[in-house]
Amino acid sequence: MTSPSTNPTTPTTPTNDVAIVVRLPQDLREALKARAAAEDRSVASVMRLAARQYVESEVTL
Repeated sequence: MTSPSTNPTTPTTPTNDVAIVVRLPQDLREALKARAAAEDRSVASVMRLAARQYVESEVTL
């Protein structure tokens, strides 16, 4: 049996990453997919960038 860290078909996740489920309207999901494809990134990568920018901004709700 091959461990996940040595199996080339199993993606590895850094130990500090946490998986979450986010519900999005279909049009927003499609826009994220298009933006990610245009930037040759994954949707998860685009969402991480957006979340990081939001948290680091000085937005007041």
